[in-house]
Amino acid sequence: MVKKIDFSRIGLTVAAVVLAVGFYWYGMVAMVNGKPVWRWTYIKTMEKQVGEQVLEQMVNEALIAVEAGKQGVQVEQSVIDEEIAGIKTRLEEQGQDLDTALETEGMTMADLEEQIRMQKLVEKLAATDKEISQEEVDQFLETYKDQLPEGLSEEELTTLAKEQLSGQAQNEAVNTWLAKIKEEAKISYR
Repeated sequence: MVKKIDFSRIGLTVAAVVLAVGFYWYGMVAMVNGKPVWRWTYIKTMEKQVGEQVLEQMVNEALIAVEAGKQGVQVEQSVIDEEIAGIKTRLEEQGQDLDTALETEGMTMADLEEQIRMQKLVEKLAATDKEISQEEVDQFLETYKDQLPEGLSEEELTTLAKEQLSGQAQNEAVNTWLAKIKEEAKISYR
């Protein structure tokens, strides 16, 4: 007499083995002195430490992308490439390499490009091109005269002041704009 093969039992056994191996390899992130560090514990700890920051950044990026889509605002690849070239030049002047700097920060070139794209979208959407007056420059130079680099010409100091004031104005405009769109958005945290 020929024995019937119970394929359902074989299938269940194979499935159980596959699940056990998968759980072992993907459920565990480390083994310390024979004790496992489980992925869910790792993720829970990460969420506690930096989760709120990361979530806030992700929400901001989603809001920026939606608003850019609504307004038809885009950033050309040439603008991103120009910014990367500037970063590369500044790093080389300091004796550093872009690839090494990205690796140190745990970033890829695609990450950098996306970060620049988001920054440029925000600059366009938040209308951050405020004109800096001579009065503001003079006030800045007077306020920070003890902290300014020595040996710079008046023109170089004025340029430095304008850059600093422009950066501050840009940050204020971006923060105000982001606060406004967050207020208007329907955000549901879980």
